[in-house]
Amino acid sequence: MRLDELETLKQKSVKTALTQTDKNQVIVLETSSYAIVPDFIAKVNKVREAIAAVNRQLHQPELAGKDFEDFGRQESSLKGIKDGMNALKPNVELVVAEKENIIKKASKADAAQIERVSEKLNEEWNKLNNAYEERYK
Repeated sequence: MRLDELETLKQKSVKTALTQTDKNQVIVLETSSYAIVPDFIAKVNKVREAIAAVNRQLHQPELAGKDFEDFGRQESSLKGIKDGMNALKPNVELVVAEKENIIKKASKADAAQIERVSEKLNEEWNKLNNAYEERYK
């Protein structure tokens, strides 16, 4: 495949997801269906950073302590967090789906690194979902 064909393929398959990290800031993550190992690992780390940002939002003061009693603010914050999680979900699913294809093409050392960052991503994603469910009960 020529470089220009590869770039065209990459441009056609770009998906964009907006993730809310706080009330005034939005991160845009672009993901493509084609990635080499370093690009894939960077993509996983960007998704992990976005998960961490939503997780920080979940643990902000208005959802704990004295402000916890203000249900209006709590509901608004939880809705923003849920919106962020919904925006992240396609990115997480895309990375998980891409992982197997990338591992097939990677060296053993790269495959091990891909497995490590993917496991961390899954762990952090599950932890965020569980913390949200626990908070929303």
